[in-house]
Amino acid sequence: MIDDLDVRRAPVVWVIGESIMDVVTDAKGITTRVPGGSPANVAVGLSKLGVRTCLTTALGPDADGIVLESWLRDAGVVLAGTSVLPRTSTSVAVLDLAGAATYSFDLDWQLPELAPVDRPDLVHVGSISAFLEPGATTLAGWIAALSPETVVTFDPNIRPAVLDDVTAALAKFEAICSRANIVKLSDEDARWLYPLESPEAIASRIRHLGCESVIVTLGPAGALVSTASSVARLDAVPNHVVDTVGAGDSFMSGMLAALVRGHMSLQDSLEFAAHCASITVSRRGADLPTATDVVLRLDPAPEWLLAL
Repeated sequence: MIDDLDVRRAPVVWVIGESIMDVVTDAKGITTRVPGGSPANVAVGLSKLGVRTCLTTALGPDADGIVLESWLRDAGVVLAGTSVLPRTSTSVAVLDLAGAATYSFDLDWQLPELAPVDRPDLVHVGSISAFLEPGATTLAGWIAALSPETVVTFDPNIRPAVLDDVTAALAKFEAICSRANIVKLSDEDARWLYPLESPEAIASRIRHLGCESVIVTLGPAGALVSTASSVARLDAVPNHVVDTVGAGDSFMSGMLAALVRGHMSLQDSLEFAAHCASITVSRRGADLPTATDVVLRLDPAPEWLLAL
């Protein structure tokens, strides 16, 4: 696998994290293999929304790795600093009758010892890559080496099946939060990390680590948004739910696209993100929306989206 990023032409958004082949079994027992991994999904979602994006990830020289690489490149994602694994990581997702997923994993996560991409506008990290060694330590070093002016966003996307040491995971989570500008986590993530605290208290705790804005997604109840100036609720966008796979990643990529491509406020970016997530849950699998999908949903659509 050959890297194809010239760091002198830095992308708008640099995503760092795992790419995984998801083996999904639905409530009828039908199994399919679907490219995924939270950071990879975010990178694809950004590219679909017109954001120039690169991804630093890890793939194996096997059939799953070939499929994942083709999926990323076909979406317009630039691969930068890809680490070659003995095999491509996989997850097994089992969907219940409501479309909710439970996961198990076969994972390997490493990162090459490379200098960060030159002066990206925004760096997004998340999920298993922030916790699984040896790649997590390399990732932490990359984040620490970023310019203070670089915006960092973080979605822990906690997978309890992978993390057997809550104390160690919490330390890694809080270390990244202390550098991140925006942290987005689900209510399930929040309960796993801080089981005795409310979403409001958890958001406040994370902000006091140094993070400017914290978003706790609450499923059909919308989201809690905590900043230095306010704590507010964001309503979910109602839609028929087929399954919830990729909903958080769609929310994240929608928010980032609105921030960096549309130069929208955080509040407007979150409302845009909610529409993106609503589209994804109405479709099977992590099928993140294109710009056209969102234009057809929003009236009026943002000018930056219409210009793509």
